[in-house]
Amino acid sequence: MKVGYGLDESIQMGPIRDIEKKKNILRYIESGIGEGAKMVLDGRKPDIIGGYPDDCFLGPTIFENVTPNMK
Repeated sequence: MKVGYGLDESIQMGPIRDIEKKKNILRYIESGIGEGAKMVLDGRKPDIIGGYPDDCFLGPTIFENVTPNMK
């Protein structure tokens, strides 16, 4: 998936609204790992097209073996 400037039509995933939202998402990712879900795709270090800083970018992150009682 192409991560970068959200108004570029060739980009499939744009930035997160702000740094605090990114931090919140990262906490959920860490929670999933800590609760035993298996990460099959790690989006924490995306390849950002256009050389933008990674302040507000995450790539897709996919877990398996997630249960309803997990955060």
